[in-house]
Amino acid sequence: MSTYFLPTPKAVTGFFIHYNQLLQEEGLARLASFTGAIVDPAFPDPALRRSQRDRSISEGTATIYRELCQRAKYNDVQDE
Repeated sequence: MSTYFLPTPKAVTGFFIHYNQLLQEEGLARLASFTGAIVDPAFPDPALRRSQRDRSISEGTATIYRELCQRAKYNDVQDE
């Protein structure tokens, strides 16, 4: 059995964003603020989204996903 480890948020520096956040003005603004770049709002294409909730995932994978969503300040319930 594998053990998954994610450092606590205090130990991590960087920028986390969920793909779905890039499809919203607020997410693009966060990306632009972090990078200091001008972000073209036409670049994230919703048609490129490949991930679908059509199968179950392991509890370990779900734990990591929830942690990354928390770091991105993303609530995946908003997609349902």
